[in-house]
Amino acid sequence: MTRNDALPGDKIGVSGCLGDSLGGFLSLQKSKNEDLYLISKHLKPYPNLSLARRLFSNNINCCTDISDGLNSELINICESSNVSISAIFYWLFLALLLFFHDYFHHLTIQY
Repeated sequence: MTRNDALPGDKIGVSGCLGDSLGGFLSLQKSKNEDLYLISKHLKPYPNLSLARRLFSNNINCCTDISDGLNSELINICESSNVSISAIFYWLFLALLLFFHDYFHHLTIQY
């Protein structure tokens, strides 16, 4: 599977939890080695080979990791495959809000 085999009409999907690596990075920046799960996601990312095999066996042939960020990787796929993209990411904002709530829950909003 490569990033240059995307075709018009293909769907976009992600696996895993977006933001785990960022969470590990932020934990390391704060010198808080409490969240070893997120830190390991940042320091030791690994490909989900069983998922890759299942995708390939179901005729999905365009794939990439998004360790550099979803936006930049989507741009790379589009440029490599000579296609454009149109997507709605409303669900991603909810995930980001929930993610950052865990890290900044001690902050209070003043009106």
